[in-house]
Amino acid sequence: MAIAVIYLTYSVFSFFSKPVVDCLGNRFSLSIGCFFEAFHLVALVLPALRKEGMESLQGDAAYNGICAMIIICAFIAGIGTSLLWVAHGRYVTLCADDSNKGFFNSVFWVFMMAC
Repeated sequence: MAIAVIYLTYSVFSFFSKPVVDCLGNRFSLSIGCFFEAFHLVALVLPALRKEGMESLQGDAAYNGICAMIIICAFIAGIGTSLLWVAHGRYVTLCADDSNKGFFNSVFWVFMMAC
């Protein structure tokens, strides 16, 4: 469900992220996008903590809260993904020429896959 929320939010907010990137700038938009992606990664730690037996995360209410937190953080990550991809495309286009465009894209992919 969370992946569906990420991709749905990403596809919708991609239409609106160009004006946001224009306003914030490419580098700051890349930073914001990565920060928003981190919300989803942090939310995925909560089920592991529940499994480890933290007392405050036991019970049905805690389970429902964790599920809601993962969905909300997936929504935030979808917004960040749209900012990230638009800013990445613009930044590489501005910084690279035809001879080094592939290198710049590969460096971005290394950092993207490492996160």
